[in-house]
Amino acid sequence: PANTTIATAVNATTGTPYAWTIPDAVSTTVKVRVSNEADATVVDVSDATFAVLAGFALTAPNGSEVWTVGSGQSITWTTNGTATSVELRYSTDGGLNYLNVITASTSNTGSYSWTVPDAITTAGRVKVTHTANANAFDTSNGNFKIRGALTLTAPNGGEQWGIATVELVKWDVTGSIANVKLEYSTNAFANELQTTVITPSTAANTDPPTGANNGQYSWTIPNTPSATTKVRISDAADSTVLDLSNANFSIKGSVTLTAPNGSEAWVVGAVQNITWNVFGAIANVKLQYSTDGGTTWPVGNVIIASTPASTDPPIGADNGQYSWTIPDAIGTQLRVRVSDANDASTLDDSNANFEIKGSVAVTAPNGGDVWIVGASQNITWTRTGSFANVKLEYSKNGFADELQTVLISGSAPAAPLSFAW
Repeated sequence: PANTTIATAVNATTGTPYAWTIPDAVSTTVKVRVSNEADATVVDVSDATFAVLAGFALTAPNGSEVWTVGSGQSITWTTNGTATSVELRYSTDGGLNYLNVITASTSNTGSYSWTVPDAITTAGRVKVTHTANANAFDTSNGNFKIRGALTLTAPNGGEQWGIATVELVKWDVTGSIANVKLEYSTNAFANELQTTVITPSTAANTDPPTGANNGQYSWTIPNTPSATTKVRISDAADSTVLDLSNANFSIKGSVTLTAPNGSEAWVVGAVQNITWNVFGAIANVKLQYSTDGGTTWPVGNVIIASTPASTDPPIGADNGQYSWTIPDAIGTQLRVRVSDANDASTLDDSNANFEIKGSVAVTAPNGGDVWIVGASQNITWTRTGSFANVKLEYSKNGFADELQTVLISGSAPAAPLSFAW
């Protein structure tokens, strides 16, 4: 009905108020009429219209919540009165402005599923408004927080990182976090006094700005051996946004082979120094070699099963070495491996292949000999290494001009150490 009775037989005494529970009569053109119950001609009506508004009470977020960028959260509210649809907005400045529209219109069900935007703030608030009347609204009673998230992906447990090696700390970033702080602990953060800063601030993101392993930092592993190490990453601007390694990883000693490290040509029977750097408390190292570029490391190719890892000083360039008599393992795909004699997983190999080759020395003719044209003579030599064949040539000008070099034999057995010419 256009007109609705509020009450009858109300005390008419001047100044006596009437407590009216506002009905669900949402409208902007409401008036009240008072009339004499005994004489309807004695009447007065509100001079102008007034509004009866729907009443809202926002229940979440209502202050102190911490919501993460990208997470799904429920905005909830209660309503008194008829309101078919509502608008939702949010503020990042404590309610001074509500410039950000969540939804311009949604059914007034009392709940809305909101994917939290990348609007990091400590002064977030939400506003619910009747779409039919902007004066009917409610806001969060206090500020809530929108924050980013960090997920450490490496080291995340079980890794074994060698002292002085360079390893990548990796993480995922959610939200517009500008910089992160990196720390590590050798007691899994059981004692914060022993926590060490890796870097107080480094860029949180690489390209792309979000995604798997979208942040990384090259960390030179310190000389702090431990089997209970963890890394912590946190927002450099908000220490409550953080993540730790899921489980312990190990920092342990390391070795770096420096010679032979590729392209050397070492001769069978010669004595050469294998050299390496050692970091951390490694007592002894094992040395072995491969003849197939590091594909296999046969047991028979152990150079020495255990030799002291270090000389003095204990840490530095080429601080370990071993004099190796080069074996008869002629080839071009040689590599050497140095490893902790007590931990085979701590190792380093030659970076590239080197060569072991044999040698030959002519013993006749070797100078001062007089050989007669047409006579039969034996060319003789000594051989180091088990190469199969030799090539024989002669020159009348001491090999000053290779164009005048004459071939005696393109391939003769090397083992007899002699060739009848």
